[in-house]
Amino acid sequence: MNKKFNILFMAFLMGVMALATTSCESDMDNNPVFQKPTSFVLNTPKYASGLYDLKNTDAVQLTCSQPNYPYAAATVYHVEVSASSDFANPVELTSTYRLCKMDVNANELAIALNTAYGVIDESTVPAEAVKAYVRLRAELPNVGDESVIYSNIIELPNVLLYYALPDVVLPEQMYMIGGFNGWDWGSCAKMVVANANPDKWWTIRYIDDQGFKFNWAKSWDGNEVGFSKIKIGNDKACGGLIDAGGNVGVTTPGWYIIGLTVGIEGRDYTFTVDVFEPNVYIFGATNGGIWEKNDAWKFSIPTEKNGVFVSPALAAGGEVRMCINPDWAGLSWWQLEFTLKGGSTIYYRENDAINDNWAGDKGAEYSITGAAGTVITLDFANESGSVK
Repeated sequence: MNKKFNILFMAFLMGVMALATTSCESDMDNNPVFQKPTSFVLNTPKYASGLYDLKNTDAVQLTCSQPNYPYAAATVYHVEVSASSDFANPVELTSTYRLCKMDVNANELAIALNTAYGVIDESTVPAEAVKAYVRLRAELPNVGDESVIYSNIIELPNVLLYYALPDVVLPEQMYMIGGFNGWDWGSCAKMVVANANPDKWWTIRYIDDQGFKFNWAKSWDGNEVGFSKIKIGNDKACGGLIDAGGNVGVTTPGWYIIGLTVGIEGRDYTFTVDVFEPNVYIFGATNGGIWEKNDAWKFSIPTEKNGVFVSPALAAGGEVRMCINPDWAGLSWWQLEFTLKGGSTIYYRENDAINDNWAGDKGAEYSITGAAGTVITLDFANESGSVK
């Protein structure tokens, strides 16, 4: 009886092991090694030679074959266009697609082709139909660059454009980089926008003989603004703006308020630089109730690169109001105001409030008070300060 049981048990155990082996082999079959695809075809539309009037068309339909990935995959397709058959300067559309049949938005296609053909305004839109060269870029999102494959290029010989470029808008951020921070975008100066003036930016920094540059991104992306791209406004404070090896330089190194006005001409930005003495003032209750620029309530200006600005001893206790006030483009002092958040971090008013009692809007954390006889220090290089 026991012998028969042992034989049956051994047979059962061998069956389980066989199933486990088969399962492992099956798992291996279901996890193939990735190999870069080699084949991917964008089909020429049936009526490709006809007129594509993008202004009066909702969509342009494209179809393609599935790239020969080694396993079924959720492929993402990107549409690219060019004004030349060699695709020297491709422009990629914003939308992406998941199927081999895609209805490409005609307006989005027009925007990309406007860019490809260098259109800057309505007068530069080609009057006649143009050639549009199209290709697809396919990829697997979870694999990355290794999965990227480009299709063949097709030609649409009769595409009628219209002015479809989006409006150029002012940058939402501006940054300044220079010798003052070792040309490191990680520690660059985030410029301050003047309250209710989205075209005006400023910062206080020590400018050395290496000068500085601007950009609306923290990056060496080709959009950096150096001396050749600026217009010079007020530069009397530094003795004159100069070309410092392509950078914007000052005749005399030192602390300055750098003002930047950004304008729009056509599809390009313009940049006007103003340089002011780095004057910072106490306003209001703690100076005895003076609500105008008064040199008796001006901070001392350091001479060294890592120096701090120091206020006169406060005349009375109360809420501390601080600002720069360079008589810049008619701006009022409260449009250039800042405080010490939590009593230690410089915090700029910008557009956080539109009335004078902005600390009340933001809360007690943003409203600093000082007692009579106390002194405020400001370290603009590190955006910090104190009231002691």
